[in-house]
Amino acid sequence: EYQGKAKLYRMEVEKENDRAIALYKRMGYRMLDYRQATKASRDTVPDPAPTPHIRPFSPGDQENFSHLAQQFHASGLIDTPAPPSHFRDTFQTVISHGPHQDGFMICKDGKNVGYALVGFFYANEAGGMQSNLDEMFILPPYRGQGLGKEFLRFFERNYHDRVIVYR
Repeated sequence: EYQGKAKLYRMEVEKENDRAIALYKRMGYRMLDYRQATKASRDTVPDPAPTPHIRPFSPGDQENFSHLAQQFHASGLIDTPAPPSHFRDTFQTVISHGPHQDGFMICKDGKNVGYALVGFFYANEAGGMQSNLDEMFILPPYRGQGLGKEFLRFFERNYHDRVIVYR
């Protein structure tokens, strides 16, 4: 049904469900070993603290975003690294204010030192819109300085009244 409409098919299955895992493997899916975290927006009290290190993508960020995304995708954390054309397409989708994707630069000392991509979709299990923190990357020298924590606070505050679940 979705052939030609999607470039990646993703299913979620519990690690203990051996029959489902075997089925997906027979169908050519690769099993990824990572953990997901979800939180209901109703369980969140938005943090009113300012987030000076975070801003939406601007048209001049394309080259910097692509450079950062290439580093993230080359880090070994991604099962199938994306080609540079995907970074260009993602950036254009964000800049065109499409309803399904937002992008943010994470800044420190006047430099773009990271980025985050947030996607949206209707989640049946939640009964409403879900925001998905799809990618967040911070350059290694800037890690451990609270920038990731600041982004998560921003993420919850920014989408608190628009989604039911953060993921």
